[in-house]
Amino acid sequence: MPQFLNVDLHVESRQDLDTLATALDAQAYWQTWDHKGVHFLHRSLGLGRRSDTPSAIILGVTKQVQRLRGAARAAWNAAKVKEFDIGIQADRSPARGEWTVSVEGLQAASRVGAQIRITVYGPEPSATPKTKSRRQ
Repeated sequence: MPQFLNVDLHVESRQDLDTLATALDAQAYWQTWDHKGVHFLHRSLGLGRRSDTPSAIILGVTKQVQRLRGAARAAWNAAKVKEFDIGIQADRSPARGEWTVSVEGLQAASRVGAQIRITVYGPEPSATPKTKSRRQ
């Protein structure tokens, strides 16, 4: 059965994003990097917490974004990409999985200027033992 993995927050900007990362969650591990004058900020949210839904994670982060002030708010507003990426892991079974983003979650993402992406990861390769064929 497919599984909901997490929601990634992805931000791209011409401005430095360290202040934003600290303001959103100073204790968390944020991946940050720069490439050709563009600053990138990335964090996986909700990992290992199976009770969280895409909506709950998006609503939680948007509340944090709405509380931003000063340089962190300016960095968020200046970002050209603000994205919640919902990760789904497919498998080889015919079962389906269904997840929704609530109206509240969609509205909250919209209010902070973020888009929602859905990424479906292909099935993990199966570990099938190799067998030698015998010639007769």
